[in-house]
Amino acid sequence: MKKYIWAARATIVVAGAALLTKGVLPHEILFGRAGTGELSRELLHDEESPIHQLADSLHEQPAEIAPPPPQQPIVRSFQHAVRKGATFNSLWREIGGDVDDVTAVLDALKDSGVNAGSLRVGEELAVTQLNGEVIEVRKKQGENATVILTRDDHGSYAVKVDKLKVISKERRVTGTIVSSLGDSATGLEIPFSLVDDFVDLFSNRVEFTKDIQPGDSFTVIYEDRVSEDGERLAPGVIKAASIQLSGKMLAVVRDVSKDGTVRYFDEKGSMPTKAFLRYPLKYSRISSMFAFSRFHPVLKISRPHNGVDFAAPLGTPVRTVGDGVVVQAGYGSSTGNVVRIKHNDRYTTEYMHLNSIGKNVRKGARIGRGDVIGTVGRTGLASGVHLHFGLFDKGKYVDPMKAKIMDSPSEIRPPAAVIAMIEDLKKTHAAVNVASVRSNAKKKA
Repeated sequence: MKKYIWAARATIVVAGAALLTKGVLPHEILFGRAGTGELSRELLHDEESPIHQLADSLHEQPAEIAPPPPQQPIVRSFQHAVRKGATFNSLWREIGGDVDDVTAVLDALKDSGVNAGSLRVGEELAVTQLNGEVIEVRKKQGENATVILTRDDHGSYAVKVDKLKVISKERRVTGTIVSSLGDSATGLEIPFSLVDDFVDLFSNRVEFTKDIQPGDSFTVIYEDRVSEDGERLAPGVIKAASIQLSGKMLAVVRDVSKDGTVRYFDEKGSMPTKAFLRYPLKYSRISSMFAFSRFHPVLKISRPHNGVDFAAPLGTPVRTVGDGVVVQAGYGSSTGNVVRIKHNDRYTTEYMHLNSIGKNVRKGARIGRGDVIGTVGRTGLASGVHLHFGLFDKGKYVDPMKAKIMDSPSEIRPPAAVIAMIEDLKKTHAAVNVASVRSNAKKKA
């Protein structure tokens, strides 16, 4: 019933509006100015009548609805670190990838020669998403290459390896030691990894913790490397190095023979055969020296300390100091994880309190000088994280820092270029000495 009342009201309103447009007032209808029949015909049939126009509008086609404006693309870029225990499937989900695309991604990686299992814990991935979908992933490969995974508009994946050109040039640095070799090298912008290599070259002849004094000088010539976009890369090999200790110069010069064999000559032009490395860690700090009696921090008693302790962070790689055969690799109640290596009929070394032992390090395995055999830990009777390094000479403990474990030199004559480099290094140190004398004279004056 209500709808009829509303319809009647609407008709009255429309009719009233029509009368007004005709200049007819409602009271004039009642008093006869316009006849009701004539007005009704005009309302129903006149093309200019509001009712007629309303009827025509009902027969018109509805206007087309405008489409919504296109969605603005949402681009998101972020870094994602590979977590421990992550598989490729879980990693792909973590960065927002569709699990159904994993097979296609793996196929693309395989076709480009990229190993999907080469991801390391903590490695950073640069991820780009478009409207929530992964469209690009970038991963560093080596020092001058980037693996780029992309997704096209059709959902297909492609992989390319972008390699940057490496620019290498020889850099020569000479310095004077003020407090330590490390501090002096850092002040001259020598990469710290190169300091490790420098120490290794002289480790069988120099005890760096006590032989170096302020005023001693050193020279190092090495390959300085940068990528074509200016990023500094890890330095190349040391071509020559020297150190002058209390007026005596020691030198090492690298030479590559015609058949590609790498050889090192000393300041006398001799080529020592492969000697022992002085340190089982890369340029670490000695926290406890060899001693016939030392108070044990765990047992709370005094007893011999048959080795040298090196302080280093947990997980630091431990390397063997010389070629040899593993005679022990396992766990002991006091030693913790321990490895012993027999080098020859005279020398054997041991490495104690390891956090882990290398997978291929087992009894009977042959090990090469510098090979990583485990990592620094605090297993067994260890009060803190460190490596205990011991040396046996014919079955008896000796001080590793005092033992002379260098082989005899060979009879190979040095090339002319090596001799020339040795003479050049001598002149460099002589010039440093002259400059030092002049500087001291000026200070006294």
